[in-house]
Amino acid sequence: MLKQLPCTPSDADALATLYLQCFTTPTDQRLWPNTPEIHSWWVVSFTRKLTEGLDKYHILKVIDTERDDDLVGFLEWKLPAPIQQDHPANGDENKDFAEGKDSETQELLATYPSHVGDIELLKETLEQFKTNVESIMGERRFYYLNMLGTKPEYRRRGVASRMIKWGTSRADKEGLETFVVSAPGARPVYLKHGFELVSEGEDLGNFVPWYMVRKPTVERKERGGFAKWLLGVSAVLGVGAIIYQRIYRRAL
Repeated sequence: MLKQLPCTPSDADALATLYLQCFTTPTDQRLWPNTPEIHSWWVVSFTRKLTEGLDKYHILKVIDTERDDDLVGFLEWKLPAPIQQDHPANGDENKDFAEGKDSETQELLATYPSHVGDIELLKETLEQFKTNVESIMGERRFYYLNMLGTKPEYRRRGVASRMIKWGTSRADKEGLETFVVSAPGARPVYLKHGFELVSEGEDLGNFVPWYMVRKPTVERKERGGFAKWLLGVSAVLGVGAIIYQRIYRRAL
């Protein structure tokens, strides 16, 4: 039986292991080769998000209760930014992100194991993501489907869909859009959930990202929101799977 639950810090190691099992394209291997150093980096990243980042991230998992609660899928949602008028300091955070000075991006580049991974490709990916997300979403608030992975043997069993619905249903209630970056092979699952292709990015080492947006089923007027809400590491952690939705095989 498949069961969906929120992740806890104790899931960090299993999440890192599944991440590296799911994303194995040539581009993935350049950014996140399956080495002890990269695995440890992901464990630290997931642990931080599940302890210090609860106001920014919500990470879901699907387990198989008939196989000792084996982790078979996960999805990381990056939550909408706080409303600007309630958090005036956010304007400074936006400026820092636009200039590549936000703390998340700086920490990512500072801690990335560049002796085993391709840091130049990482920088290029971050820049492309930042430019395109800002261009597409502007100042709007939105839910960001940042990272999604499913064990190959569990694909086409609804694992991804149930986790996607967690965020899209909340976005609908709040009248907000949902954003995802996908490889062409992953496009069908997002089309199924109402995402539409907005823009095709530049080739990132045999990976062409597709920027997709889902409109809410019920629009609601926002009160002065903003949407340059720190993609930072998320963009790569969501490069983390966002970039990592299969190219050469059908994802999910």
